[in-house]
Amino acid sequence: MKKIGLFVNGHKGFSVLEAIKDNLDISFVVVSNKEEEEKFGVKLLDRMDVTPDLFESVDFVFCLGWTFLIHNPPDNMIVLHDSPLPKYRGFCPTVAALINAEKEIGVTAFRAIEEIDAGPVCAQKTKKVVYPIKVKEAYSKLINLYCEVIEEVINAEGLTFTEQRHAEATYCLWRDRLDYNINWSDSNFNIRNFVDAVGEPYDGAATTYDGSEITIDDVELVTIDLKFVDRQPGKIWSIKNNKPEIVCGEGMLRILSARHRDSGFPVQFNKLRKRLV
Repeated sequence: MKKIGLFVNGHKGFSVLEAIKDNLDISFVVVSNKEEEEKFGVKLLDRMDVTPDLFESVDFVFCLGWTFLIHNPPDNMIVLHDSPLPKYRGFCPTVAALINAEKEIGVTAFRAIEEIDAGPVCAQKTKKVVYPIKVKEAYSKLINLYCEVIEEVINAEGLTFTEQRHAEATYCLWRDRLDYNINWSDSNFNIRNFVDAVGEPYDGAATTYDGSEITIDDVELVTIDLKFVDRQPGKIWSIKNNKPEIVCGEGMLRILSARHRDSGFPVQFNKLRKRLV
């Protein structure tokens, strides 16, 4: 069995580690911090302790969810990116794909080069998605793809690398706190996808109700759109069983679950004449 090393970080990286640690010959795992060592039962190395001989001790080194610069990556290092490259190079590709209602998500294995996510590809797998879908469910599908891609690379008699079609490349930016704010002027369909895409393990979709910042965890489309002569996105139209119906730029959305962003306590929607902003 071929020996491998891993550079892992974040939810995706550790989820893949959990899935493969008992089935593959893992010589080392490099992490940004070692707090996870006891949980996984695998010897973890700090990224500051990496030396060139470490790469020479294994057949392949896989990077999963890794966000730190690796100077002079060796030829046996394979980067795994959660998008069907050349689409969605950059940050949070799956979140961006779900917000844009892409019909499929994917994982690509490629050789690292100086330009971000632009290296030649040696393996790629995709899976169709049906909406609505929450990001946590999408990641569950991706973990399986990660495992399949790693096995394909390891079992290959000889890897073939193919240049990406760079002219078809698209990119997605890093996300910060402001990127979690809901734009109520958007359509109800797009807002629902946004809420689902930035939920757990992320911070969740944010808005303000009655002067308090809240997180909206679960929504559904209101099937009938009323013809408002003075449509004003963000206004509450009705509240039934603590489930407000919100006017959107197109259509309406029903909030099924929400919590206060600071305390985590459930939101009580008891004031009708309030605008969500």
